Amino acid sequence: MGKATKTVKAPRSQKKKATSKVVPNVFVIPTIPNQAIEKFDESPRMTKKELKGFIKMVEAQCKGAIMINGYEENIIGFDYNSNAIIYDGDEMLNYMADDYMAEDIADGVEIDDTLEYYEQATDYLNFNISGGIDCLGNDPERPRPIILMRFPK
Repeated sequence: MGKATKTVKAPRSQKKKATSKVVPNVFVIPTIPNQAIEKFDESPRMTKKELKGFIKMVEAQCKGAIMINGYEENIIGFDYNSNAIIYDGDEMLNYMADDYMAEDIADGVEIDDTLEYYEQATDYLNFNISGGIDCLGNDPERPRPIILMRFPK
């Protein structure tokens, strides 16, 4: 029998690894909201270009009519007699409720009851938007917007 041969690994390099003396910035990574929430408004949104073209068309048809800023996508038509712009009130509420929920989710608030956001949107529509429209005078040259609300089924 022959002698057993033993293989030895070469020693690893003992050189020190280069390290930086700069202390990295420390920051807190916010938690990613992973709440599965059913949105109120599932309608597809217009692109900026489509929205701009749509607003131009509405302004051309309803010269002098008062618009509600921020809710142009909720325009569904105009009154043939007065040229007042008609908004879909239900879609306005859905859009507002989703916006309120998104703000709370971004702030890390746990969403338990989505109807609370719909009620908040309803209050805003009733007191701020509708209340503001009611304060406008009746000028046939500047027709006030109409917010269409549907009867519940």
